[in-house]
Amino acid sequence: MGKYTVLGESVDDAAGEAFDKTAKLLGLGYPGGPALARLAERGNPKAFHFPRTRLAQQADEMGVAVYYPRPIFCTDNGAMIAYAGTLRLTAGQCEPLEFSARPRWPMNELT
Repeated sequence: MGKYTVLGESVDDAAGEAFDKTAKLLGLGYPGGPALARLAERGNPKAFHFPRTRLAQQADEMGVAVYYPRPIFCTDNGAMIAYAGTLRLTAGQCEPLEFSARPRWPMNELT
């Protein structure tokens, strides 16, 4: 706990915000990604799974394996962050409230 290794990164803020705004316009709620996924599954499931299919094709062409979590685990990472915080708090680790929040806070700077 408190020792983190970055396994991968993405720059998906714009995509996530687009999903959220689209879902809001459609009255589907927040976060938008899962709501739009359910909507897509009722229509054309291939439309939702396209990125994984394309990634698998590219990985196959490169001769490498690709691994990704089940769609149920591909929502917001807020639950992961809350869980990590709960573990730290339970272990007696806490930080003073006198710090400035930063977007894109590097994991290797967390203690």
